[in-house]
Amino acid sequence: MSALMPFNDFQTQMPLAYILSFLAVVRDEGKPIGIYALELDLERFIIGRYFQVLGDRGRHGTPGLGLVKVKRTRAYPFKTEVHLTAKGRAVVAQVVQNFRRSTQE
Repeated sequence: MSALMPFNDFQTQMPLAYILSFLAVVRDEGKPIGIYALELDLERFIIGRYFQVLGDRGRHGTPGLGLVKVKRTRAYPFKTEVHLTAKGRAVVAQVVQNFRRSTQE
């Protein structure tokens, strides 16, 4: 589990559901929230809340983690896409680096 150590760098403990939601975006970026909900067998409302925390707004008005950005599509303003931010990409790079290091030992 040392590969996931970058998730310990945040001010609060990150629940596994948030990590799995984040990794779903890493695996296939740019999908609508509803598709991630289907893939992870979660309600759209629940994963939408997870993406808020992973994005710019935390619960109870606190700042979010800044790892993803939920964008409205131009063609259909009621549809959304979830993308990684620069900070999210940096966390992914650390996880991959740690994973490679741990598999070489």
